[in-house]
Amino acid sequence: MFCCHLLSLAISLVLSSGAVSGTCSRPLTSSQVQQIKNELLSVVTGNEASAIRLSFHDCVDSCDGCLNLNDPRNFGAGFASFINSLNNFYAENGLSSVLSRADLYALAGIVAVEQGVRNANQGCSNNCLPMPNIPFGYCRQDCPTSPTTTVMNNLPSADLNNQQTLAFFQSQFGLTPQLATALMGAHTMGGASGSHGSGFLGSFKQDTPGDFRNFNNKYYQWMVNQNFFYFQTDVSMYTGANSSRYQWNVYENGNQMGMVFNTDMSLIKNVQLDSNGFSSCSFFTRGSASTANWVRTYANNPSQWIQDFSTAFGMMIGNGNTLTQLGSLSTSSSTNQLLSSLINQLG
Repeated sequence: MFCCHLLSLAISLVLSSGAVSGTCSRPLTSSQVQQIKNELLSVVTGNEASAIRLSFHDCVDSCDGCLNLNDPRNFGAGFASFINSLNNFYAENGLSSVLSRADLYALAGIVAVEQGVRNANQGCSNNCLPMPNIPFGYCRQDCPTSPTTTVMNNLPSADLNNQQTLAFFQSQFGLTPQLATALMGAHTMGGASGSHGSGFLGSFKQDTPGDFRNFNNKYYQWMVNQNFFYFQTDVSMYTGANSSRYQWNVYENGNQMGMVFNTDMSLIKNVQLDSNGFSSCSFFTRGSASTANWVRTYANNPSQWIQDFSTAFGMMIGNGNTLTQLGSLSTSSSTNQLLSSLINQLG
């Protein structure tokens, strides 16, 4: 179906020759991974937010290529169908010979971030966003039942305060407050699908058509914009959720521009929440959070954000695994020559 099928088949033939051995005997080079990324782009384009979300959800506790789609926290319009398309891509192209499913999920997230930056840079002639440089290693271990599981992993609540948010990212991925703030910028893409998903509602950015597919630093710029008004709303009455769903809708001149979760708001404001997620104080009466300076930094310096996000995302997609770096497995010179020849023929 895809050109990538030829690539994976070619690599499979080389590996089956017995030239490589070991518990993770899948030698990959940057050029081979780039070929897979090029083919993967057709699956990810239009689903960038779902791909980034999948990378995160799969890597909480450990990146293991398994997701419990009966867990309401994994619901969402188009999310299950995207995962199904990605799994079909994995099977149809014989990628199990070179990548674990968790490897593919991580790689799809990288492709999504890169495409999101390209989307954001369309029509840009100067001061464009730099392309991210997210490190990719492989040999993640899939769970025995991949791609499905009945395990309920430790996905975070949308109602965490600043201390709880930072504690989650530190315990899960070893992120500093700076890097946790950078990683949260992934919420610059996508949104929530109401009754079809988490019970929250709306795009994170909806001022410009299609902007939810742009990977840019508006997430931070909006938090520090003095002309914007944030109002906390329980949207469960609209979405039919079985409990409160408090989110912060953002307005400018009476027009809704987007929304963020309590966890997002906790990066800029010292939000204290009750058991339902409600804040008794407004956006303007709360003091600054411990990470507020990083929000301001990323609002004013998108290059710094992209750099820090790349580091944080790379740490996240390695969670629970010892990764092999590209080209680090030894292969015979004849094997390398054969791989190069096959890839050149495909090019």
